[in-house]
Amino acid sequence: MIRPLRTFLRTKTGVPCRPQGTTARRGGVAVLGAGLAAVSLVAVTPVASADIVIGGCTVVDNPTPENHAVCPGLDLPGSDLTGLDLSYADLTGANLNHADLTGTKLTGANLAEADMLYALLTDSDLAGANLTGAYLYAARVVNANFTDANLTGANLTALELYWPPSGLGANFTDANLTGANLDYVKLAGAVLTGANLTGARLTDGTDLTDTMLIPTDTTATADESGNATVTWPTPPNLTGTTFGSCDRASDSSFPVGTNTVRCSVNTSAGQARGNFTVTVRPQLSPSIWGDPSEGKVGFDYYFEFGIEGSPTPTVTTTSELPAGLTLSEEGVLSGTPTEAGSFPITITASNSAGDVDERVTVRIKSETGSLGSGSLRSGSLGSGSVEGVSGS
Repeated sequence: MIRPLRTFLRTKTGVPCRPQGTTARRGGVAVLGAGLAAVSLVAVTPVASADIVIGGCTVVDNPTPENHAVCPGLDLPGSDLTGLDLSYADLTGANLNHADLTGTKLTGANLAEADMLYALLTDSDLAGANLTGAYLYAARVVNANFTDANLTGANLTALELYWPPSGLGANFTDANLTGANLDYVKLAGAVLTGANLTGARLTDGTDLTDTMLIPTDTTATADESGNATVTWPTPPNLTGTTFGSCDRASDSSFPVGTNTVRCSVNTSAGQARGNFTVTVRPQLSPSIWGDPSEGKVGFDYYFEFGIEGSPTPTVTTTSELPAGLTLSEEGVLSGTPTEAGSFPITITASNSAGDVDERVTVRIKSETGSLGSGSLRSGSLGSGSVEGVSGS
């Protein structure tokens, strides 16, 4: 009989880690042994049908608040823990610096005082986790979930948030960041709804751009002077924060182009900055175009005219439209026609830079497929459906 190779890493107290509410079991798994700088795979006889042992810590399959891994002081620097379910685990004081926690579930886990220096947190779920006093210096965060997490006194200095193509850097909804160190944290795009930042350390290096604490980017069209007067609402405060001021006041005049406005946000422990942009477009005379498609009595009809201009033009007509059709201000001709025939109409696109007319013909066939008789308005239009353009 071959004796199975078992590798355990003892905790700081010298006691091997064991799951709460369980005993060591036999079954099909692999064991990971941890060195001081990395974790290596060791082929062994499994210890449980679905559990695995990592550095002496048994990772319980389908953990619950009552039955989960209890591994305080676990020492796994540089380890690959991708995709593991460590929900509710007791990892108090664990050494996870440089660890890869991509896709790792740490929901409700206790990571108080854990060392997570340079840890990789891509798609990691730390909802409800206890990260009190945790050290996350320069941790790399992509689409991580910190909803309801307790980060009281945590050190997040130089935390790096990256925006994935279809997600966000981090979700801190209802997270407790009381007294957390946010020095040089770029929180761009982070969700902070309901977060508590009482006494959080903010500095000039803390970037709040694209968060709810900074006004959002805005676009306006210049008036006849070539400038635009732009206003924006004061953003909401979170618990522990107070909006400061911006280097340009709301209701200021801005020139054509993209203008950057810098604003400040305060806590009792410091002040952070964030930017937003005011883009002013020059006035552009309107234009409108389109050759309406042919419709049929009793069938739904939809045609959208192309329009351009700045400000966005409004589309109107004084012509009598085919019965059953309407024209929206956005240039959409729609409805269910009830009358066959060829209908010449004039549509007008207007904005503050002027207006322009487009004369077109809308052709509606009868239920039998003919254009009907006696419904041609304003004379013969010939074979063309677009009758030209005139500016006013």
